[in-house]
Amino acid sequence: SPLYNTSHRTSFRKTLVKQVFDMKFIAKSLALCAVMSVLCAFAEENENLVKNPSFTEKNENGMPKYWGTRLRQGHPAPDMKYTFGIGTPGRTDDSAAEISVSNPIKCGALAEYYQLIQLKPDTEYYFMAYINVVSHGAYVNICLDFLNSKMQHAGALGTKATGEIKDGYYTVEGTFKPKPEQKYLSISLRIQDLGQGIARFDDILLIELPNP
Repeated sequence: SPLYNTSHRTSFRKTLVKQVFDMKFIAKSLALCAVMSVLCAFAEENENLVKNPSFTEKNENGMPKYWGTRLRQGHPAPDMKYTFGIGTPGRTDDSAAEISVSNPIKCGALAEYYQLIQLKPDTEYYFMAYINVVSHGAYVNICLDFLNSKMQHAGALGTKATGEIKDGYYTVEGTFKPKPEQKYLSISLRIQDLGQGIARFDDILLIELPNP
Protein backbone atom coordinates (compact mmCIF):
# COMPACT_ATOMS: atom_id res chain seq x y z
CA SER A 1 0.00 0.00 0.00
CA PRO A 2 1.16 3.58 -0.53
CA LEU A 3 2.79 5.49 2.29
CA TYR A 4 -0.31 7.70 2.51
CA ASN A 5 -3.60 7.66 0.69
CA THR A 6 -5.32 10.54 -1.10
CA SER A 7 -7.08 11.84 1.99
CA HIS A 8 -3.78 11.87 3.84
CA ARG A 9 -2.16 13.71 0.94
CA THR A 10 -4.91 16.33 0.93
CA SER A 11 -4.68 16.74 4.69
CA PHE A 12 -0.89 17.09 4.44
CA ARG A 13 -1.20 19.79 1.77
CA LYS A 14 -3.76 21.72 3.83
CA THR A 15 -1.50 21.55 6.86
CA LEU A 16 1.50 22.70 4.82
CA VAL A 17 -0.44 25.58 3.27
CA LYS A 18 -1.71 26.61 6.71
CA GLN A 19 1.82 26.53 8.14
CA VAL A 20 3.15 28.64 5.26
CA PHE A 21 0.27 31.11 5.67
CA ASP A 22 0.85 31.28 9.43
CA MET A 23 4.56 31.93 8.88
CA LYS A 24 3.80 34.74 6.41
CA PHE A 25 1.22 36.20 8.78
CA ILE A 26 3.66 36.06 11.68
CA ALA A 27 6.38 37.67 9.56
CA LYS A 28 4.05 40.49 8.50
CA SER A 29 2.88 40.96 12.08
CA LEU A 30 6.45 41.13 13.35
CA ALA A 31 7.38 43.62 10.63
CA LEU A 32 4.36 45.79 11.46
CA CYS A 33 5.17 45.65 15.17
CA ALA A 34 8.75 46.67 14.41
CA VAL A 35 7.62 49.65 12.33
CA MET A 36 5.11 50.74 14.96
CA SER A 37 7.72 50.41 17.69
CA VAL A 38 10.11 52.63 15.74
CA LEU A 39 7.42 55.24 15.11
CA CYS A 40 6.28 55.22 18.73
CA ALA A 41 9.85 55.48 19.99
CA PHE A 42 10.55 58.30 17.53
CA ALA A 43 7.42 60.20 18.59
CA GLU A 44 8.30 59.77 22.27
CA GLU A 45 11.85 61.00 21.74
CA ASN A 46 10.80 64.07 19.75
CA GLU A 47 9.04 67.01 21.32
CA ASN A 48 5.44 67.58 20.41
CA LEU A 49 5.36 71.20 19.24
CA VAL A 50 1.65 71.48 20.04
CA LYS A 51 0.87 72.83 23.50
CA ASN A 52 -1.92 71.11 25.43
CA PRO A 53 -2.47 68.55 22.63
CA SER A 54 -5.05 66.53 24.59
CA PHE A 55 -6.95 69.55 25.95
CA THR A 56 -6.49 68.49 29.57
CA GLU A 57 -5.12 71.88 30.70
CA LYS A 58 -7.85 74.47 31.13
CA ASN A 59 -8.11 78.19 31.79
CA GLU A 60 -10.23 79.59 34.62
CA ASN A 61 -13.19 79.80 32.26
CA GLY A 62 -12.92 76.07 31.51
CA MET A 63 -11.59 76.52 27.98
CA PRO A 64 -8.41 74.69 26.88
CA LYS A 65 -5.14 76.55 27.46
CA TYR A 66 -3.03 77.69 24.49
CA TRP A 67 -5.93 77.29 22.04
CA GLY A 68 -7.77 80.25 20.57
CA THR A 69 -11.31 80.20 19.18
CA ARG A 70 -12.49 82.02 16.11
CA LEU A 71 -15.67 82.48 14.11
CA ARG A 72 -15.54 83.41 10.44
CA GLN A 73 -18.82 84.52 8.91
CA GLY A 74 -19.94 83.66 5.41
CA HIS A 75 -21.58 86.06 2.99
CA PRO A 76 -24.23 87.08 3.70
CA ALA A 77 -23.33 86.74 7.42
CA PRO A 78 -25.48 83.97 8.92
CA ASP A 79 -27.03 83.95 12.36
CA MET A 80 -24.67 81.17 13.40
CA LYS A 81 -25.34 79.52 16.75
CA TYR A 82 -22.18 77.84 17.97
CA THR A 83 -20.51 76.61 21.16
CA PHE A 84 -16.85 75.97 21.97
CA GLY A 85 -16.14 73.70 24.90
CA ILE A 86 -14.62 70.51 26.28
CA GLY A 87 -16.20 67.27 25.10
CA THR A 88 -16.32 64.17 27.29
CA PRO A 89 -15.02 61.57 26.88
CA GLY A 90 -11.91 62.25 24.85
CA ARG A 91 -10.07 59.62 22.86
CA THR A 92 -7.88 58.43 25.75
CA ASP A 93 -8.98 60.63 28.68
CA ASP A 94 -11.83 62.88 29.80
CA SER A 95 -11.08 65.84 27.53
CA ALA A 96 -11.37 66.72 23.86
CA ALA A 97 -11.92 70.02 22.09
CA GLU A 98 -15.56 70.24 21.03
CA ILE A 99 -17.32 72.54 18.59
CA SER A 100 -21.10 72.49 18.28
CA VAL A 101 -23.15 74.30 15.62
CA SER A 102 -26.89 74.10 16.28
CA ASN A 103 -28.30 75.75 13.16
CA PRO A 104 -27.49 75.43 9.47
CA ILE A 105 -24.75 77.85 8.43
CA LYS A 106 -23.97 79.51 5.13
CA CYS A 107 -21.21 78.56 2.74
CA GLY A 108 -17.95 80.15 3.80
CA ALA A 109 -18.71 80.29 7.53
CA LEU A 110 -16.67 78.32 10.02
CA ALA A 111 -16.01 77.95 13.73
CA GLU A 112 -12.55 76.83 14.76
CA TYR A 113 -10.01 76.19 17.47
CA TYR A 114 -6.53 77.30 16.43
CA GLN A 115 -2.94 77.36 17.69
CA LEU A 116 -0.01 79.24 16.17
CA ILE A 117 3.42 77.56 15.94
CA GLN A 118 6.69 79.00 14.63
CA LEU A 119 8.36 76.86 11.96
CA LYS A 120 12.02 76.23 11.21
CA PRO A 121 13.44 76.59 7.67
CA ASP A 122 14.52 73.51 5.72
CA THR A 123 12.70 71.22 8.15
CA GLU A 124 10.14 68.53 7.41
CA TYR A 125 7.25 68.02 9.82
CA TYR A 126 4.81 65.24 10.62
CA PHE A 127 1.26 66.11 11.71
CA MET A 128 -1.39 63.81 13.17
CA ALA A 129 -4.70 64.35 14.95
CA TYR A 130 -7.94 62.57 15.79
CA ILE A 131 -11.50 63.60 14.89
CA ASN A 132 -14.82 62.33 16.23
CA VAL A 133 -17.90 63.48 14.30
CA VAL A 134 -20.47 63.19 17.09
CA SER A 135 -23.34 64.62 15.05
CA HIS A 136 -23.10 64.72 11.27
CA GLY A 137 -24.00 67.71 9.15
CA ALA A 138 -21.49 70.47 8.51
CA TYR A 139 -18.08 69.78 7.01
CA VAL A 140 -15.61 68.80 9.76
CA ASN A 141 -11.90 69.08 8.97
CA ILE A 142 -8.45 70.17 10.08
CA CYS A 143 -6.55 72.71 8.00
CA LEU A 144 -2.90 73.71 8.27
CA ASP A 145 -2.69 77.44 7.46
CA PHE A 146 0.71 79.00 6.78
CA LEU A 147 1.62 82.61 7.58
CA ASN A 148 4.57 84.75 6.50
CA SER A 149 6.74 86.96 8.71
CA LYS A 150 4.08 89.70 8.52
CA MET A 151 1.43 87.22 9.73
CA GLN A 152 -0.23 87.25 6.32
CA HIS A 153 -1.71 84.15 4.71
CA ALA A 154 0.93 82.21 2.78
CA GLY A 155 -0.78 78.97 1.79
CA ALA A 156 -2.66 76.07 3.32
CA LEU A 157 -2.74 72.29 3.42
CA GLY A 158 -5.65 69.99 4.01
CA THR A 159 -5.21 66.76 5.98
CA LYS A 160 -6.07 63.28 4.81
CA ALA A 161 -8.08 60.75 6.81
CA THR A 162 -6.25 57.47 7.37
CA GLY A 163 -7.16 54.20 9.02
CA GLU A 164 -10.51 53.04 10.35
CA ILE A 165 -12.80 54.63 12.92
CA LYS A 166 -11.95 53.35 16.42
CA ASP A 167 -13.98 54.32 19.48
CA GLY A 168 -15.61 57.01 17.37
CA TYR A 169 -12.34 58.65 16.29
CA TYR A 170 -10.54 58.56 12.97
CA THR A 171 -7.03 59.77 12.20
CA VAL A 172 -5.87 62.57 9.94
CA GLU A 173 -2.18 62.88 9.18
CA GLY A 174 0.43 64.08 6.75
CA THR A 175 3.94 65.44 6.28
CA PHE A 176 5.02 68.80 4.93
CA LYS A 177 8.09 70.97 4.44
CA PRO A 178 7.31 74.69 4.64
CA LYS A 179 8.36 77.01 1.86
CA PRO A 180 10.90 79.75 2.70
CA GLU A 181 8.17 82.37 3.10
CA GLN A 182 6.06 80.16 5.42
CA LYS A 183 7.28 81.17 8.90
CA TYR A 184 4.31 80.16 11.05
CA LEU A 185 1.71 77.40 11.12
CA SER A 186 -1.83 77.87 12.37
CA ILE A 187 -3.45 74.53 13.18
CA SER A 188 -7.16 74.97 12.54
CA LEU A 189 -9.70 72.49 13.98
CA ARG A 190 -12.97 73.43 12.36
CA ILE A 191 -16.62 72.96 11.47
CA GLN A 192 -17.64 74.78 8.31
CA ASP A 193 -20.07 75.20 5.42
CA LEU A 194 -23.74 74.40 4.97
CA GLY A 195 -24.86 72.39 7.95
CA GLN A 196 -24.90 71.83 11.65
CA GLY A 197 -23.25 69.27 13.86
CA ILE A 198 -20.93 68.43 16.73
CA ALA A 199 -17.27 67.46 16.37
CA ARG A 200 -14.47 66.62 18.79
CA PHE A 201 -10.72 66.90 18.19
CA ASP A 202 -8.05 65.24 20.30
CA ASP A 203 -4.38 64.23 20.63
CA ILE A 204 -2.91 66.74 18.20
CA LEU A 205 0.70 65.98 17.25
CA LEU A 206 3.33 67.99 15.36
CA ILE A 207 6.96 66.86 15.37
CA GLU A 208 10.08 67.59 13.39
CA LEU A 209 11.34 64.76 11.17
CA PRO A 210 15.05 63.99 10.97
CA ASN A 211 16.95 65.27 7.97
CA PRO A 212 17.64 62.48 5.42
